[in-house]
Amino acid sequence: MKSVRYAAAFAFLLLGALINLNPDIVNQTADSSNDPHSEDSNLVGLQDDEEWLVLRVGFPGKPHSDEKIDSIFDIDEDGSPQLSASEYVSQMSGGASSLEVTLSEDIWISPMDEGYWGEDSPEMRDSGADGRGVEGLVEDSVSALLTGVNLSRWDY
Repeated sequence: MKSVRYAAAFAFLLLGALINLNPDIVNQTADSSNDPHSEDSNLVGLQDDEEWLVLRVGFPGKPHSDEKIDSIFDIDEDGSPQLSASEYVSQMSGGASSLEVTLSEDIWISPMDEGYWGEDSPEMRDSGADGRGVEGLVEDSVSALLTGVNLSRWDY
């Protein structure tokens, strides 16, 4: 049994020495299998032309803020430097994607305050008071704002 261990250790040492003496072979093999510009390596999953539908939602005691939307999506174009969603999409895609934002025409006013939809619990984040969490907020706002709306433009 000892001889097998010695033979395996010697083989590993010999293999390590060969790799150390011939790094070009190893590097060439590693480089050929890793193409950073390959279309198959798109980790972010963005379209070339991203189109987002943004639902406007207000809460009791905290109305919807157009100013907040403007700052997130840089709609006001006042030239002030800020990290907007369009800059984020461009950075995440290496400049290969652009973002077009469509705001919902109406504002849905939630019957419950925002904590109802997104309270943190010891077990999970944004679980919501009744366990529906953010998913419930999305379901209710979509039902209220988008019934009868053709969503094919945003369906990828």
